[in-house]
Amino acid sequence: MSSRGWYRDFGRYEGPEDALDVINEDVPVTAEMYSDFTRHFRLWCDKLGLRHLELIFIQCGHGDGSAASVCWQEMGTSVLVHCSTTVPKFVAEGGMEALALHEVLHLLFMDMETLALGSRKGLSADKLKELFDRQTHYVIQRLVGAML
Repeated sequence: MSSRGWYRDFGRYEGPEDALDVINEDVPVTAEMYSDFTRHFRLWCDKLGLRHLELIFIQCGHGDGSAASVCWQEMGTSVLVHCSTTVPKFVAEGGMEALALHEVLHLLFMDMETLALGSRKGLSADKLKELFDRQTHYVIQRLVGAML
């Protein structure tokens, strides 16, 4: 468990209404920060048993406005892991490990997203049931492995 606190306290701010701009200000992601992000991403994938995934890392601009994101194939094992060239100040101060872990947890629940959107994607009821059963055991087994 990290020694960092569960939240960041930036103190009382008496200034203008755009106070969140103080913590949402973007800061550049240094080479060391990016290296920490990829290292921790791999480490958490390993701890959570996500060793079967082919991770493809890329660093570029915000794209969808996120500090980081993951994109996966519904029926494959390739995962595109994106880290922005800038991140909000509060993300940088929280550490790149927290950002990496957040994205890894998206992967842990990736089939749930497929299940939730399955009917929109034209998946059959049998395929949705198969995905549900697989995902339930997938998450349970990985959590057991990480917790024991």
